[in-house]
Amino acid sequence: MKKLYKLILNSLKEMETGSAESYSNSLNELGRWVLTLYKNNKFSFEEGNKISQDHNIEDFTEMILLKKEFSNFTNSSFDNQIIFCLNELSEIYKMHKIGFTPDYMDVNIDNESVGIPVLLANLLIRVFIICNIYKIDIEKLLVHKLKN
Repeated sequence: MKKLYKLILNSLKEMETGSAESYSNSLNELGRWVLTLYKNNKFSFEEGNKISQDHNIEDFTEMILLKKEFSNFTNSSFDNQIIFCLNELSEIYKMHKIGFTPDYMDVNIDNESVGIPVLLANLLIRVFIICNIYKIDIEKLLVHKLKN
């Protein structure tokens, strides 16, 4: 799905700033990739033109890496990445100790989601990014752990 996302972004860019030929080429490449994904059952068009997608952890991580909010994390040393993870755990522990339940979520003044589930999601994202950076196949390891 990472490739699909990049092809869509490229087509949008070419539509705005490219020549007619480069835009046409980007749409052709995008169309070929969509047909390949559809043919290989990577996504389907359901009722109401919704697209259902099967994402794996690697796809999910690649989409997150396109966002800038984790750029400081990805460019940090392994030691600092682990400290970021420990800080997330520390914040979860602090919220729990002052009485927040594990399922508590709210929206702050900046309209951002806050709460223990948000911190847990951040922690998982950080772990997935670490696995991506160091080429750790976490999906394969999880499946192996479940089988044993």
